[in-house]
Amino acid sequence: MSRRGRVTLVVLAGVVVLFVFLGWLVDAWTDYLWFSEVHYTSVFTTVLWTRLGLFLVFGAVLGLIVWFNLWLAYRVRPLLRPHSPEQQTLDRYRMLLTPRFGLWIAVLATIVGFFSGVSAQGNWPSWLLFANRQNFGTRDPQFGLDIGFYIFDYPFWRYLLGVGFTAVVLCVLGALAVHYLFGGVRLQGAGERMTTGARAHLTALVAAFVLLKAVAYFLDQRGLVLSHNEGTNLWGAGYTDVNALLPAKEILAWISVVVAVAIVVFSNAFIRNLVWPGIAVGMLVLSAIAIGGIYPAAVQTFSVKPNIRDKESTYIQRSIEATRNAFGLSTVETTPYGATAQAPPNNLAEDADAVQSMRLLEPSIVSNTYTQLQQVRGFYDFTQKLDID
Repeated sequence: MSRRGRVTLVVLAGVVVLFVFLGWLVDAWTDYLWFSEVHYTSVFTTVLWTRLGLFLVFGAVLGLIVWFNLWLAYRVRPLLRPHSPEQQTLDRYRMLLTPRFGLWIAVLATIVGFFSGVSAQGNWPSWLLFANRQNFGTRDPQFGLDIGFYIFDYPFWRYLLGVGFTAVVLCVLGALAVHYLFGGVRLQGAGERMTTGARAHLTALVAAFVLLKAVAYFLDQRGLVLSHNEGTNLWGAGYTDVNALLPAKEILAWISVVVAVAIVVFSNAFIRNLVWPGIAVGMLVLSAIAIGGIYPAAVQTFSVKPNIRDKESTYIQRSIEATRNAFGLSTVETTPYGATAQAPPNNLAEDADAVQSMRLLEPSIVSNTYTQLQQVRGFYDFTQKLDID
C-alpha cells in the first residue's frame, strides 16, 4: 500500500472512531447532568469507572490470549515443508506476512481486545452485583445454596463462561489459520497432514473448550432452579429437572472431563493422531443428545404428564413457599370473619334493579384466573379474553 493510501486509511479510521466516541461522550455528559441535578453523581462515577475498568481488563486479557496463541502457532511452524502446489501458493503469502508478522498479530489482537472490552463494559450490572454480593439468609431447597448466589454470583459466572468460550473459539480459528499458512497443517503433499507442534497446540485448545463445557454443565445444574417448568407453568426446578436433567448434567460434566484428557493424551502421547480424539468428541455429542435430550424428554412425556399433579406436587409446594417468602407473606395471620350469608328480604326487594345489572365475573381477569386454576391438569387452554355474558 502506498504512503497516500495508508494516510487515507488512518484518516478514515480516525473519523469513524471520532464519531463513535463523540456519540458516547454526548450520552455520558447528558447522564452526568441528570445525576448531578438529583445529587447522585457518585452513582454516575461508579458506573463510569466500572465500565472503563471492565473495558480495559477484559480487552487486555482477551487480546493477550489471542496474541499469545497466534504467536505460539507461528513459533512452532515447521522450518522445512514438503514441496506441493499448495505450499507453493502459500509461499507468496508467507513472504508478504513474515517480515511484519509481529505487527499483524498485534493489530488483530488489538481489534479483538477492543470489541471484547466493548462487550464487557456493557455487563457492568453483573459485575457490580457480583462485587457487592450479599446473603439473603434463605437457602434453596434443592442445592442448599443461599438465594443470593442466584442473584449476585450466577449471572457473572455465566458471563465469564461465555467469554471463555469466545476466547477459545477465536484462538482455535486464528491458530488454525496460522498453522495452515505456515505449513503446520497441510491438505496436500506427502507425509503427515499436521506437524507435532500444530497437533499439540490445536488439541490443547479443543481440550480447553471441552473442559469449559464441563464447567457449563455444572453451572447448568444450578441454573435449573431458575428454569421455567413447562409442566406446571411455574418457575423453578420440576420433577424432570431434578430426576432426569440434574443427574444427566452431572454425568455429561464428568464425560467432558474424560474426553478433554483423552484428546490431549491420545493425540500427543500414545496414538498421535486425531482418530481416537475425534471418536471421543463424537461420543460426547451423542451422549449429550441421548442423556441430556432424549432421556429427560421421555421422562416428561411418559412419567410426568400422565400423573402431573402427583409428580409435581413437591415442586409446586416449593414454588409457593418461595413466592410467599419473596413477597413477605410467609407470616400472614388468618382472621376468621363471620359474614352474614343471608340478606334481609326487604333489602333484596330494594336492590333488585341494581343486582340484575351486576356482573359475576370480571372480563379482564377471568382468563388468567381459569388458567391458574386449571393449568396443573394440563388439559385446558384459555384465550386471553373470555366472553362472560
